Amino acid sequence: MASFYESVFETAPHGLFVVNLTPEGEMIMATVNPVIEAWAGLTAAEICGKPPEVAFGAEIGARIRAKYQRCIDVGEAIAYEEYVPFQGRDSWSQTTLTPLRDASGRIYRLVGTAVNITEQKRAEQKLERQAEILTSILNNMSEGIIVADTSGNFLITNPAAEEMFGNTSMEVHPEGWSNHFGLFLPDQKTPFPLEELPLFRSLNGESVSHVEMFVRHDLAPDGRWVSINARPLRDAYGILQGGVIVCRDITGRKASELIQQQQTEKLRTAIQTLKRTQSQLVQNEKMSSLGQLVAGVAHEINNPVNFIYGNLIHIDEYAQDLSEVVMAYQEHYPQPTADLAELIEEKDVEFLLSDLPQMITSMKVGSQRIREIVDSLRTFSRLDEAECKDVDLHESLDSTLMILQHRIKAKPDRPAITITKTYEPLPPIECYSGQLNQVFMNVLANAIDALDEYYAQSEDSTWRGQVTIATRLREEGDRPMVEIAIGDNGPGIPKEIRSKIFDPFFTTKAIGKGTGLGMSISHQIITEKHQGIIKCQSSPDQGAKFIITIPVQQQPTVAQS
Repeated sequence: MASFYESVFETAPHGLFVVNLTPEGEMIMATVNPVIEAWAGLTAAEICGKPPEVAFGAEIGARIRAKYQRCIDVGEAIAYEEYVPFQGRDSWSQTTLTPLRDASGRIYRLVGTAVNITEQKRAEQKLERQAEILTSILNNMSEGIIVADTSGNFLITNPAAEEMFGNTSMEVHPEGWSNHFGLFLPDQKTPFPLEELPLFRSLNGESVSHVEMFVRHDLAPDGRWVSINARPLRDAYGILQGGVIVCRDITGRKASELIQQQQTEKLRTAIQTLKRTQSQLVQNEKMSSLGQLVAGVAHEINNPVNFIYGNLIHIDEYAQDLSEVVMAYQEHYPQPTADLAELIEEKDVEFLLSDLPQMITSMKVGSQRIREIVDSLRTFSRLDEAECKDVDLHESLDSTLMILQHRIKAKPDRPAITITKTYEPLPPIECYSGQLNQVFMNVLANAIDALDEYYAQSEDSTWRGQVTIATRLREEGDRPMVEIAIGDNGPGIPKEIRSKIFDPFFTTKAIGKGTGLGMSISHQIITEKHQGIIKCQSSPDQGAKFIITIPVQQQPTVAQS
């Protein structure tokens, strides 16, 4: 039996040793197995029969003695991890000491087992160092990190994440995440739906990148922008274990983007304003030149027309006098000589006497028509007037219609356009008359264009184009306003186009037939120069109506601009 125990002692995979305690309290190493010998780098003969300090050296021996003494003091078995740098090598053991007592109860011997756990301790130390490094990295990252298990329980949150989401309790059920942490969609109003949250999606096996959300809570009342990447976490077998999100604060970037967008918008507005101003200048120069030309032509025509019209009055009087003389002659000399009778018959004096007054009347009507056209040209030619004056608005509208008469009257390919005017009494309107005439011209010309196009496409030969013009006074607050409504019964303007009709260079006309500037300039003239409003009302196949509203009296600041 003794040989069996000796065999076990010698072949055991772990260290075995016995320490004898003398009655005087001295500790003597009694025996060690080969594992202890190899571990210590000493033979049993070098160890046994000696106190620990002699066997293992003063420093290691003192450590060993302290552990033995603790077992004696406790009086029962103890287990402990022990660092024993034998021969200058780091080594750790998991040691168990069991005290043995004699018949009198005195502890006379310690039996110990020692398991070499050096590799385990090295692995633990490595893991601890890695954990310390990982913790340091997490604590010093500017990005927020959150790791959760499949139930949504947070396993890891670093300080950056806690600061981003309000340093509040992280023990929240997924359904309460948006409300608890103040998570909103980019509209900054709608709570982020659970099924769209990046972390929730990663817990369902999805990977998502660059999801932007707005976060607002007590510690960030103005809110902050966060960009999130999410990935599912799987074990070595591919089984889903949870999810991780990386959160980056992009508030500064979003602010920069907003500033950039604002600057871009300002630049775009400035470019559009520059284009509009340039176009306005070109158009104004053209209209100014046209006004000067029209005024000059009207002046040149007016002089001879006045001369003709003035002389027609005298010709009419002379013709009447001559008719009286001829009729008196015929009455007193009813039987003219044969030669005179032949001449009277040849010249058909009776026809001359009846037709001459009609001819003079026709010449008067024609001359009057020319004078009306000239007056309309002179009224319309105020285009270059820069001063704001009191104007008869009805006269301006009528003069514009007169200029467009050649387009209104019947043509070989269509009947005449009917003009219906409903003018309410208006006071003189303070405005830039030339520019207002330009607006009337643009709106009426566009209406005529629409009617021409509609008639060309219509299969109804009985259809007739109509343009209505109505004016009225109305009150807007305590300020009197005049409203001019110009409508037609054409095809109307589609909804998707109505929002663009006042944009510079927008036109639906064929190339060469429209510049896209007319309505843009009209809008500018009404809104900026006259503090007014111009809007369009239209329905498909129900025509279009432009309603222009301007103050009866301009504000001084505008009148001086």
